[in-house]
Amino acid sequence: MLAEFKGWELRMAEACLHPYADRLYCMAEREYESMSDKRLGVIGIVIEDRASAEEVNQILSQHADMIVGRMGIPYREKEVNVIALIVDGTTDQLGSLTGRLGTVPQVTVKSALTKRR
Repeated sequence: MLAEFKGWELRMAEACLHPYADRLYCMAEREYESMSDKRLGVIGIVIEDRASAEEVNQILSQHADMIVGRMGIPYREKEVNVIALIVDGTTDQLGSLTGRLGTVPQVTVKSALTKRR
């Protein structure tokens, strides 16, 4: 039975023989899927305090490899800045980006992603 598997699949099949196989297999399967399952999406960022813009830009620079496009609009009448991002990355990468942005004071973040690609 194990002869039909290759590479990581063989290691996973061998792990199934372990008493905790369900948990090990699920964790490794989820990790493999998250590494290979990229999604396209849009992230909207509203910055209500200009002092937070520098921290937002630092975070975006650290995640630049998955940013396909960026549009920033200063809305001076309302004293807010709006950034729209087109992103392409795994759900873990996108979650990391939106999670970090969400911790910045006076910043609101919303995202919409494709189901699968």
